[in-house]
Amino acid sequence: REEFSKETQCFSEIKTVKTLMDLSASVCQVRHNNQARGTEFLLFGTCILTNAHVVTDEGQLLDKLSVSFDFEDLTTASKQEFAIKKKPLAYEKKYTPQHTMDYAVLELKTSAEALPPPLLEHYSAPPVRGGVCIIGHPDGGVKKMDMSLIIERLKQEDAVNKHISDHPECVQVIGEKYFETRQGLDGNQIEYNTCFFHGSSGSPVFDEFGNVIGMHSGGYGYKKGKGSFDSIIEFAQPLLPILVSILRQTKDKRRYVWESFCAEKNTKLVVKLADDMTFKPESTNSCA
Repeated sequence: REEFSKETQCFSEIKTVKTLMDLSASVCQVRHNNQARGTEFLLFGTCILTNAHVVTDEGQLLDKLSVSFDFEDLTTASKQEFAIKKKPLAYEKKYTPQHTMDYAVLELKTSAEALPPPLLEHYSAPPVRGGVCIIGHPDGGVKKMDMSLIIERLKQEDAVNKHISDHPECVQVIGEKYFETRQGLDGNQIEYNTCFFHGSSGSPVFDEFGNVIGMHSGGYGYKKGKGSFDSIIEFAQPLLPILVSILRQTKDKRRYVWESFCAEKNTKLVVKLADDMTFKPESTNSCA
């Protein structure tokens, strides 16, 4: 009996793993009153990106938030924590059957020189297939990585049905209505199977070439028993609509945000889309 697949070899090259290890330095845990809330990553300058639901409570941004980039070992305390400014740089939280946006950009109270390299320069649009790697802090624990495969659109229903057949005790939380509305979702959320559940929201999702393609945001979970949790399928928001939203929100407030995006070769489309949607042709903010 053989159940091997060549696709699972996407991260077999040591150089790929080394690249991901280097990029993991820019991933941090966000804390509120010394309690873990989720995961964030340095996007540009001193600005970090995470899910809005990680840093809010009843629609309000939590106070006294901080992050740690080096929480990797339970036997030693984090060397350094950075406080977060009270007001978000950009923020959007919206859930509809056709549109999901759940992000917050926060500024750290420190200089860029004190931080690891930002990940904006590694941004890329997500592929339709291939391997992914999620790096974050699941269950409020130390920094970890999990490797998986993108579930292609045509195979998503098969993946759901396989999970249900393998776990007959689970309550089915995805039905036909999901697949009907899923086809109308803008942004094409990235779906896969991972063991990263609570505490990992806001984790960057990388493709097999070390490009950051999305932000891990949630899954379709259910309770298996007393204190036990599982998820049928998990997903990430692609970065493109998030980055466009960030530029639109900061157009009149933070010129350095536009300058940060214009400095990168891989964000020309992001700037063009934000410019087309919010500015007149004579706008001076465009860097096309």
